[in-house]
Parts: sequence; C-alpha cells; structure tokens
Amino acid sequence: MNIYPALFLILLTILTSCGPYEYWDISHFNIDNNALENNSKVKILYFSRGITPYKNHDENAYRHYVVVSKTTNDTVNVLTTSSSIFLEENLYKTHTFYTIDSKENIEFEELLREVQMITEKNKNDDFFNEPKKLRNVYRDPNFDYIADNNYPTIFGEIMLVEQIK
Repeated sequence: MNIYPALFLILLTILTSCGPYEYWDISHFNIDNNALENNSKVKILYFSRGITPYKNHDENAYRHYVVVSKTTNDTVNVLTTSSSIFLEENLYKTHTFYTIDSKENIEFEELLREVQMITEKNKNDDFFNEPKKLRNVYRDPNFDYIADNNYPTIFGEIMLVEQIK
C-alpha cells in the first residue's frame, strides 16, 4: 500500500488551513469616535501587522493597534486602513494619533496615493477606504490576551511625528 498520496493530502490540508493572518469582524469592536483626540501622543502596546498594499493581497482589512494615551492614560483600540509601515524598532517611541478627517491624515493619504501612482506597485485603490466600509480586522491570535478587549475603538492613523514633518 502506498501511503504517499494520503500523506500529501494531510500535508496539503494542514498547510492550506494555516494562513499567516486571521480576522475579526468589525462588530467585535466597541466603536467610539471620541475615544482619542486628534494629535494625541500615544504609546503602542500591540500592532496586528497585516498585509500592506505594497504586497499582493486579495482582501482588505483594518490593521489594529492597541495604544495608551500619554495624556489621559486611557487604553484605546485604533483601526486604520493606512499603509504606513510600522517598524518594530520604533515600538518604544512616542507616536501620534490622527483622526480620519484630520488635515494631517488627509495629507498623508494623498501622499501615499501619489507614491502609489508614481511607483505603480499597487493599482488597487480600494485599499484607501472610508471608515467602516471594511468588515475585517487583522488579528494575531498569539496576542489575543492584549488585542481581545473591551476598550473603545476609533478609526484613525498612528504615525511617528518625523513621518509627517
């Protein structure tokens, strides 16, 4: 009896069921558009990672941050569609939160669109969505002890101040 076809099917099933990303539905989050003020300084506790628009992907999803306000000490979830690249070496730096409709965020998204058009690395304009149009949020189950919470959630952008100067 040849067991190789059976082993191949088992291996194929295991590999296809283990994707690098999992998702939560947007309904998992407690949306509060006043959870953070624009231009708030924050410390990042968690970042879900997720595929950037400069990599091939078929699905759009929010990227998830858990942050603490340096002003109020409130812990807040931030959902973003931005493709700004979060570098782990910047984890311990103070970041700035910008609301979706802030001047800074609008200028940043316009700059990303210009870069996108110049480089032609991504022709998928659907990535730049208005808030609440997406249903999925990237999730890293290894960090559910931080990310699965009842903190208020706001849509916006997390940036290092140096990124927008």
